[in-house]
Amino acid sequence: MKRLIVFLLIGFLTLPIFCSGTVIPEDIQIITEDYYPLNFVDNGTLQGISVDLFEKILQKMGSDINRSSFKLLPWSEGYNLVRTTPDTVLFTITRTPERENDFLWAGPFFTDRDLIYTNEGVNLSEKSDIAALKIAVIKDSRTINSTLNAGSNEKNLIEVLTAEDAIKLVDDGSVNAFAYGDYPGQKAIATYAKDPSKFAQQKEISYFEDYFAFNPDTSEEFVSAVNNTLKQLKMNRAESGSTDYEKIFLKYLPIGCMDSDITDEMLVDLVQKTIEDLKSDPSGTLASINAGESPYVDSTDPNLYVFVFDTNVTLLGNGVNPQTVGTHYSGKPDAVGNMFRDDLTELALKEGKGWISYVYSNPKSLILYKKKSYIELCTGSDDARYIVGAGRYLNCSEMQEEP
Repeated sequence: MKRLIVFLLIGFLTLPIFCSGTVIPEDIQIITEDYYPLNFVDNGTLQGISVDLFEKILQKMGSDINRSSFKLLPWSEGYNLVRTTPDTVLFTITRTPERENDFLWAGPFFTDRDLIYTNEGVNLSEKSDIAALKIAVIKDSRTINSTLNAGSNEKNLIEVLTAEDAIKLVDDGSVNAFAYGDYPGQKAIATYAKDPSKFAQQKEISYFEDYFAFNPDTSEEFVSAVNNTLKQLKMNRAESGSTDYEKIFLKYLPIGCMDSDITDEMLVDLVQKTIEDLKSDPSGTLASINAGESPYVDSTDPNLYVFVFDTNVTLLGNGVNPQTVGTHYSGKPDAVGNMFRDDLTELALKEGKGWISYVYSNPKSLILYKKKSYIELCTGSDDARYIVGAGRYLNCSEMQEEP
């Protein structure tokens, strides 16, 4: 049996940007596991990035289903339940070619990496070193394939049900190492290891994107609505200046750093190229920016893009998120409270150009980073004043140098 969640528009209410009129399975089972910081139990309550996200998605879709009805199961049990049971959803799960046809997918909403953790005295540098190790892996998990691809011998993989089981095997000497996710591995070691200081992250073996996965007999309309609502949670800054995703992320993880090839000189060049174009064809330039065209969005690295504000802090152009164009951002902070859009406007009007720092999520990696942008004030051929900017995420060495 299904129920229809319908939004009624009364009088002059504004149509919501989130999905409405969506059929939500009444008997849907929502399954998760213990995998910090995405899903875990704290003081008897489910918490985590994916828990908060899925609950928020359901809320935006008009459902009263909340985390109290989510089920926490060991990974293998939950994975096989959702594979075989209609109207079920599992998180957090990596989308892999082997799993592609087993589920319907919504996401991605997080990037993750697998590492091999060892105790002291083990040194990994070559594939041959990995092949010689006995490594604990979670049954039915992605780390089995990633560990094999990194050079492990299949005969040396020991399957267990939980990270706690894996760490116990390392502690008692039954295995040399265990393979697990980055943040979850650190948390599991701190929680379960006899002496966490004796464990080390020895080798990164793969990167993944994490999703919500639905049994293929679940309503495709429902899955599509979840996907669309998730996109809005990740991208919509119009209401408060930062996204719901950024606020959720900041509850559980620190601001990250990201090494890239984008330089300050590239930012200045892109801003000045855009200014030249605004001086000759403002409307055409803004249209090209909002269409994501080169050079306003770099064809090889979309993290290099231009944005344009007017002097009233209204966004006129954004190369990667044109949905937010037209939003008035005055008084709307980033996820940590910086009124950076007001600040960049004030800087442009006072100094004409300069640099501004703030925090911002990366649409591709979905991590919250410290970012810096170069901005410059110009006057277009239409006599309107424009504030043109381009930014880059701070690399890890720059983050370490900050006070």
